[in-house]
Amino acid sequence: MPDDFYKIGPLGYRHFDELGLRALERDWTAWPGQSSSDLMERSQFNLFHDIGIHVFRGNRRQALDYAMGFLARVERVAPVIRGLDPQSYLALSIKCSPVERRTVPS
Repeated sequence: MPDDFYKIGPLGYRHFDELGLRALERDWTAWPGQSSSDLMERSQFNLFHDIGIHVFRGNRRQALDYAMGFLARVERVAPVIRGLDPQSYLALSIKCSPVERRTVPS
């Protein structure tokens, strides 16, 4: 995973916290060299599990559920198109005709 994945904070000031730095060091030690999508997913899971352990005060079951739930949500998220002018989207939605309501005969 890229270093930025393990950092916290706003885009202008991202930095490592203790948890992120420890996860990065663990991943670099475990998987040196070229990463694959499987290894990246495993790294994500490990980091979210570590976050869950911290948030849920050591409860491993809740941490496991948190990590699995987070990865399941990540897979369902649609890609975001950046750089799109919000005004052009508004103009497009105004031009589109509304969907007609049709009744189904009973």
